[in-house]
Amino acid sequence: MKDKNHPFLWGVQYYRAPTPAEECWERDIEKIKNIGFNSIKFWVQWRWSHRSPELCEFDDLDQLMDLAQKYELMVTLNIIMDVAPQWLYEKYPDAKMIMNDGTVVEPIAAQHRQIGGHPGPCYNHPGANAEKERFLHMALRHFKDHPALSMWDVWNEPELCFPQRFPVNTEKLACYCSNCQAEFRLWLQNKYHSIEHLNKVWGRCYTAWREVEAPRNETTINDFVDWREFHSHSMTKDANTRLRLAKEYSPDKINYLHVVPNDLSVWNPVSCCSDDFDLAKNCDVFASTMAGSDYVPQLVLSAGHGKVCYNVESHINCGNITMHQREVDLKTLNKDFLPQLGMGIKGFLFWQYRPESLGAESPAWGVVNPDGSDREITRAIKNFAEKILPLKDKLMHTFPLEAEIGIWKSRGNELFHYCGDNLKAVYESLSNYSEALYWNNYRYRFINSDILERQELENIKVLIMPCPYFLSAKEAESLKSWVAEGGILLSDAHLGGYDASAGRHSQTIPGHGIAELWNLRETMSCSSYHLHSKSATSYSELKIDNDDLRKALQRSDVTGDQYFPVLFEDNSIIWGAQRYAELSGNIVPLGYSGSESPCIASASSGKGTVFYCGSNFGQGAEKDKSGLNTLIRKVMNFAGIRTTLNARVV
Repeated sequence: MKDKNHPFLWGVQYYRAPTPAEECWERDIEKIKNIGFNSIKFWVQWRWSHRSPELCEFDDLDQLMDLAQKYELMVTLNIIMDVAPQWLYEKYPDAKMIMNDGTVVEPIAAQHRQIGGHPGPCYNHPGANAEKERFLHMALRHFKDHPALSMWDVWNEPELCFPQRFPVNTEKLACYCSNCQAEFRLWLQNKYHSIEHLNKVWGRCYTAWREVEAPRNETTINDFVDWREFHSHSMTKDANTRLRLAKEYSPDKINYLHVVPNDLSVWNPVSCCSDDFDLAKNCDVFASTMAGSDYVPQLVLSAGHGKVCYNVESHINCGNITMHQREVDLKTLNKDFLPQLGMGIKGFLFWQYRPESLGAESPAWGVVNPDGSDREITRAIKNFAEKILPLKDKLMHTFPLEAEIGIWKSRGNELFHYCGDNLKAVYESLSNYSEALYWNNYRYRFINSDILERQELENIKVLIMPCPYFLSAKEAESLKSWVAEGGILLSDAHLGGYDASAGRHSQTIPGHGIAELWNLRETMSCSSYHLHSKSATSYSELKIDNDDLRKALQRSDVTGDQYFPVLFEDNSIIWGAQRYAELSGNIVPLGYSGSESPCIASASSGKGTVFYCGSNFGQGAEKDKSGLNTLIRKVMNFAGIRTTLNARVV
């Protein structure tokens, strides 16, 4: 936590066997120290070190550990388990994952796993899990007392199945092996307790747990959401085993894992199945692969929720055999790293020291040239270190002010939108709300479903809920209570439209009794693509004082498309997207879209206030961001939230 004496990390990933070659090691590590780095990371790979069932060999890593000690570098050992040794599959042929269509996921070599054995065995195969744990015991026991060891990184970028990272359809999703299906039934029993309850939610007529089938497509929603939730649970269980063992062997060392933040663009709960919030819970610190942005670092910091967070795999040097890496000067480095420091990230490891020399990733990623000589980024790193490292103690004990704004990010809601072929809408909404808050200098963090259910909303004055269609009963009750006690909600359309607990679409929206409690409801809803039934000339009937704006709207050709304009109360335009709903009740109209009924309104409930949008305004910012900025500023002004910095030139 914040009061622990954790170090400021400034270092590089160095060794992913078999590169770099042994003849480079000492001069490279000496130069790593001279550049100004204080940390170095080595990979401990299952297949590389455990080539026969009873023997582990760590001679290469022993040499590197001794060199790191000689040059006074803190070492992180990264345990890599997704490269299973060949003998494992000879011993357990059924340990391979199986796709939905029955295809066996054969072990492969990939550009980022050159030695093969990727993506590793099924997470629910008992024999394979025992062998993984046995290797982990041997590695932890071997290195635990080395004086150079500082941290264990027990999992590099957790994901379910790399070959299925980008599934064309659900037919290619993994894993459907018999072990997963058996464990899934046990997981369901723990969640639903009785087969009758499961039948009610899923809409089935099973008579016994043994009859429960693994979902084969996403269109029935309830079972598919549970299926992917189960796989997320399996991965978290695996992570917790690794962290527990690392802590048992090295209680005095820092133990963590690092993720690719689940931003939905690549990493998502459907194919990758990792959950940052769950994975962070048992880590001493939390860490991530990342590059500079507003969205990604905040995902990491929010999942860490008070833990020290690091960027342990900076991708600023990305490239490949076709597109060699760019030159990164000090200005570029500052632009990437300084905002991360300002948000609360406490150190960096570059991926990697030497450019890759194997496969499609070569000759990129290096902070030096392939021959070890300096490049522009080498000089930038030296300069950055000279300015930053003298401040490292202050940086480690300085944290941003507590966030006053929360953005709801729900794994279940994301799975639901995948089932509706609409995950992109959630991604765009989350990223655009995040960007609007960041560039308007508001402090915010992400709130997941568990946090909302437990109403752990300390210091949160405003909660933003992008695309909040899929909502559990516990979340709804917590939300009602929080608003009644004075919370301010900004919600996109169809809040709780699908009851995640009952497995049914709501008859009134907002669902879960919210419409009745807040006296606010959606009286008519349709897709924005159906808005051609409303003539664009209907804008001429609205009372718009600005002639140019009225003429522009009359000429608008956006009806019947993904995006449509909503005339806000100050005569600005906010762009809605995909969903359109008209609102009624005891409300204060705030904006219209060619109808006498408002498309955005506010309502009171107890001491709190709701700003309810009849569309996906976060997603609509893809068309134009100015309207969303206007809405954000109005809500924050209403809440009395000030920006952390006013950088306008006066």
